[in-house]
Amino acid sequence: MQGDVLAQLDGTLVVSCQAESGMPLDAPEHIAAIARSVVLGGATGVRIEGVANMEAVRRRVSVPIIGLIKARPAGGIQRHDVGTGVDDRCDIGK
Repeated sequence: MQGDVLAQLDGTLVVSCQAESGMPLDAPEHIAAIARSVVLGGATGVRIEGVANMEAVRRRVSVPIIGLIKARPAGGIQRHDVGTGVDDRCDIGK
C-alpha cells in the first residue's frame, strides 16, 4: 500500500501545511483549514506536523497525509523523527 501512495504522489504537488509554534495559525483547526484550501487548489497530498494536526486534517481531507513528529530538545537542534511514535499514529491516515 505504501508503494501505491508513493506512486500516486510521484510528480504531483504535495504541500507542507504548518504554522510556527505560538503564532496565530498554530491550532489544529487552522492547519486543517489550510490543508483543505491547498487540496481545493490542486494539492494531491499534504505534509502535516503533530498528532493533533494530523487528526484534524484527516477529518477535512481525503488525500494522503505525510505526517511527522518534530523533536525539540531543550537547547538542542530540532530534528524530524520518522520512527518514534509512528506505529501509534499509522491509523490517522486511513
